[in-house]
Amino acid sequence: MSRVKTAREEWVEAFIAASLELCPQMGYGDDIFETAYEMYEKHSKESPAEVAKPKYSDPRTEYILGVNTPAWMVPGADVPPGWRYEGGAWRND
Repeated sequence: MSRVKTAREEWVEAFIAASLELCPQMGYGDDIFETAYEMYEKHSKESPAEVAKPKYSDPRTEYILGVNTPAWMVPGADVPPGWRYEGGAWRND
């Protein structure tokens, strides 16, 4: 196998691993292999994990400043049922 083909296969495998780590509910039906090869064509010089992050990460699961405050706790975000913004603070009571 040529070095280029080996490098492509390694990049694609790393991209798929990073994608599955970010979005574990994905499966074979989600065309992850096709997406991985397309991403390789465009982003082969970048880290596979960095390419997968914006594509498959859910911004609402991120935390802000290490205080375990979900990212949805900002005005205008999608708010889970039961939460409301009142008096400058989030309330769930």
